[in-house]
Amino acid sequence: MLWDDWESQATGSDGVYYKTIGPAGNQQFIVQWNKVIPVNGSGTNPVTFEVRLFEAGNRILCSYQQVMVAESNLV
Repeated sequence: MLWDDWESQATGSDGVYYKTIGPAGNQQFIVQWNKVIPVNGSGTNPVTFEVRLFEAGNRILCSYQQVMVAESNLV
């Protein structure tokens, strides 16, 4: 999973969205980070990923597009 601090206010980034879908008892809660960048990053490599929480079965699904986060200021 993409554990980092993400920025959605910088130029080139979009935002974080959420939605609940499905009938009661079988719902999914979806959170999508759309074109976010690492905090203090250059903003040149925005990433998009989502997490789905399943009501039935207590499962979590993490999905992400091809992601490459390369920042020159990492220690």
